[in-house]
Amino acid sequence: MKLQNQKQDDLYFKAFRERDARFDGLFFIGVKTTDIYCRPICPAKPKKENMEFFKTRGQAENAGYRACLRCRPDASPQSPAWLGKTAIVERAIKILFKKGLNGLNEDRFAEIFGVSARHLRRLFMDEMGKTPKQFAMSIQLNRAAQKLTGNDHSISQIAMDSGFKSLRRFNAAFKDFYKMSPTKFRSGKPAQEKRTMNLQWMMKTEITSLYLIASAKGLRGVYWKKQNVPFAPSLAGSDPVTQNLYQAVKQLEEYFAGQRRVFDLPLDRKGTAFQEKVWSELSKIPYGTTLSYKDIARKIKNEKAVRAVGTANGKNPLSIVVPCHRVIAADGSLGGFAGGLSTKTKLLELERQK
Repeated sequence: MKLQNQKQDDLYFKAFRERDARFDGLFFIGVKTTDIYCRPICPAKPKKENMEFFKTRGQAENAGYRACLRCRPDASPQSPAWLGKTAIVERAIKILFKKGLNGLNEDRFAEIFGVSARHLRRLFMDEMGKTPKQFAMSIQLNRAAQKLTGNDHSISQIAMDSGFKSLRRFNAAFKDFYKMSPTKFRSGKPAQEKRTMNLQWMMKTEITSLYLIASAKGLRGVYWKKQNVPFAPSLAGSDPVTQNLYQAVKQLEEYFAGQRRVFDLPLDRKGTAFQEKVWSELSKIPYGTTLSYKDIARKIKNEKAVRAVGTANGKNPLSIVVPCHRVIAADGSLGGFAGGLSTKTKLLELERQK
């Protein structure tokens, strides 16, 4: 089915004209003069009157369009080719958590998956924001940090147990990653505040990919972008961090299936007093409804703080769980959104439909 909403068509045309990667995979463009359909990131420049928009590749192909050979719609996000890349990364991550690089260099490690080291590095950078070698190192350091706070073994012993061949190398790598020495991390008040272990889980939905971060206290973040924290290999553990992640994933899956309207999760968020006040009001917005930034300012009894409310809304670390997507501009337009306006539109449509 073609997209008929004029405002949405204008938004998609703007995204296509600017080659906005945030919209890649969310819609496709049929070019009437060539019978070709493209991705939003395609360098082609057809006239607006010669374009029509589709939600899926299948809809474009059913309308008689064939795939562009320049931008390759068959490799867009959520396509089989794209999911295949993600599958390689997920397989590699499981191996890295189980036994690390195990003495292999990146060339030998990449051979396990039938790709070159350069290609595997590119996939990891796209998905995780770091190379396989950097990712393996973060796992080693995370495990070392857990041992530092979980037993009284010597730092030398922990370094050896964590796979480091020298104490000097361990100290340098640990300080670079955690911005403090292993000794300071283990003891002292400054270290106490920073040694909370985080785990991240990449969750894929029909609308977008989410990056969840949890601590032992609760859910710390639901983000649209990758975070520089360890990635959880599975949700089978019984420790508090893993269980908090598991509950968050479960409730978000229920939300996207239309089976949950209110979240019941322990939260571990940190904000200023003003931000906390705004986020508290966001949590009170009923499912399927919207309020304006001005409405929120009124509710916190500070009507002149509309701009500050918008800023606090944008810094909400718990997207969807704390529903900042339900806040729109006073004129009824969508306003801003960290996950992109297309994602915001789909979330609001999801809640209206259910």
